[in-house]
This record gives sequence, structure tokens and C-alpha cells, in this order.
Amino acid sequence: MSSRPNALEPLQPIGDNLYLYESSDSTSDESQGPSLIVLFTWLGGATASRIQKYLLSYRAIWPAATILLVTTRVFEFAAATSGATHARLKPARDAIRRHVTSRVKGRPSTLFHIFSNGGLHTAIHLILSLRDTKDRAESLDLRPYLKGIIIDCCPGQTDYMRTYQGAIVSLPSTLLGQLLGKPLLFLAVTLSSSLTHAGLVAGVKDYRRQLNDSNVFGSLARRFYLYAKEDVVVGYKDVELHIKEAKEKGYEVDNVCFLNSNHCSLPRGNEEMYWDTIRNFWKKLVLKREDQIRCKL
Repeated sequence: MSSRPNALEPLQPIGDNLYLYESSDSTSDESQGPSLIVLFTWLGGATASRIQKYLLSYRAIWPAATILLVTTRVFEFAAATSGATHARLKPARDAIRRHVTSRVKGRPSTLFHIFSNGGLHTAIHLILSLRDTKDRAESLDLRPYLKGIIIDCCPGQTDYMRTYQGAIVSLPSTLLGQLLGKPLLFLAVTLSSSLTHAGLVAGVKDYRRQLNDSNVFGSLARRFYLYAKEDVVVGYKDVELHIKEAKEKGYEVDNVCFLNSNHCSLPRGNEEMYWDTIRNFWKKLVLKREDQIRCKL
């Protein structure tokens, strides 16, 4: 994706492939929408122009929200150590801590929007690194503030060729970009597969398990799976199996399967439906929480 400072306005770069728009509204409550939206991008084709469409829609629906964009990088997903990934994410952690402590009225309400296995990988690293006890002064458990998780086109299964197909979309369309990029991507995916099978780095199988682990994302957040039946990168049956497992673990789950859609392109041709489902997901989440509060009174 482009690194131009204005490519993702009004978000501004705060680190290496990290962008932030900080709302001046510190008093809105969750009935008006999430106070913080964190987007974790996918590996293939996550260009600034495509990401900007999501940003514009979120700002139109919930203009008072702070928006944090965390991109996913191919080689980080394939072979980077946890330490290297956590170091890159430090500005994102600082932004989240600042948001949580700056709320004047009510508790922060956070919405994660996770795209594909790549975004899931990055989201797991971010939420776990926030609680890193190596620096207790900065440790933050985000789980009480995480109200909803949109799980967009994931999680898949450990599939070498599907991972390669997902990553290859990110290559430049020029002949030179294809000629140079495909062998490098092939090596990266091969390395990732080898390291995963050797148990040296986490893989998609681990991410699937961690997504349903209350020690990672907590048990309070409502989950919303959005996926495509024709997705060639993440199979819909893999997603539906994870939905079944999440329900069996007692999580509150909603899901929508889109027809005639591609991987991480669900709004294309379905824009009104896509954003209506997201808006209604949050409304449903708020109403359920209000009912729970009334029952305790």
C-alpha cells in the first residue's frame, strides 16, 4: 500500500505502517457507536485506496470514533519473531492506552475489524503485547473494553497454496513486479510453512485456536463473522467450522455469508448490505448489554 502521508487522510502515520485518526470527542457512549475502531488489514491487495473505502464508511456511520489502522506485512506474517512484531506495534499500543485513559464519560468501547488470516495474526500480537508484563507500568488488559470483533474472511486452515494465493494479490501488476515478486513470495510462504511445521513460529492453526481463547480476546466481545462462499483464499467451510466451535464455547456469535463475493472484497456489489449488517451488529450488541444491565437492577 502507498506510504504517502495523505493517502489515508484524515488518518496520519504514527509508526511503521500504522495510522491513526484521534477523535476530539471523549464523552460519547457506546450507544452512539464504538469509541475506538481498530482495523487489521489483510495480506493481499490491501492498497490505500481499498482501505480508504472502509475508513470513509466507518467515519460516516460513527463520526465520533477514533480509528486506528494496523497493516499486516507479508514477511512479518511469514517469519518475523514476536519480539520484532511487538516492537513495530508499540505506537499502536501507545495510542490505545492514550484512548482508554482519556475517556471523560463512560468506559471505552472498542471494536476490532480483523481481515483475513494476516489481520488475525497482527490482532493477536497487538492484544497480547498490550498485556506484556515486561513493562508493568504500561500493561493494559483490553479485554474489558473490547465489545465487538468483526471477523472478515477468516479464519482459514493451514493451507500452503491458499496462503500463497492470498499473498500474491499484493504484488504490483507490472510484469517486473510479477516476475520478481512471485519467487520471493513463494520463498516467504515456504519459509513460513517450514517454520510453522517445525514449531518455531505460530501458524494459522494457532490463530484459529487463539481466536476462541478467552485468555486472548476475552469472553465479553460479541463476534460477527463475515465471509464469502466463493472465497478461494479462505474456504467458507473453514469459517463455518470456527463459528460452530465459537458457539460451543459459549461466545455470542452472528454471521453473514455473502454470495458472488471475493476474499476481503465483500462490500463490492453488496455495499449497502455489508454496512447495514455492521451497523445492526453494533446496535444488537448495545441492546443486549442494556438488557443485561436492566436484569441486574
